[in-house]
Amino acid sequence: MRGGVPTATMSGVRRSTRRLLGELDALTHRERMVALARRARELAATGELPEILADLRGGEAYHRFLAVTAAGIVGDRAAGRAALDDPQPTTGRSP
Repeated sequence: MRGGVPTATMSGVRRSTRRLLGELDALTHRERMVALARRARELAATGELPEILADLRGGEAYHRFLAVTAAGIVGDRAAGRAALDDPQPTTGRSP
């Protein structure tokens, strides 16, 4: 983990997803959330966000948290609903 972001290798993920994670890696939490919001909007505008969200949802808990956060920022309700069943309380529905 560097900069608070898990750095475990996510096999089979797109280069754009790895690039996003790399951009967020060295930032503080606050800076990371601001950068995630900006990038989520940019990626939604280019149509790349759904694939990146899919990659992130297949990752560890922190990556799934980033996915649901980015989905919420751009108003992707389907991705938000998909996260409700995540076993991680900070990502999905708490028991």
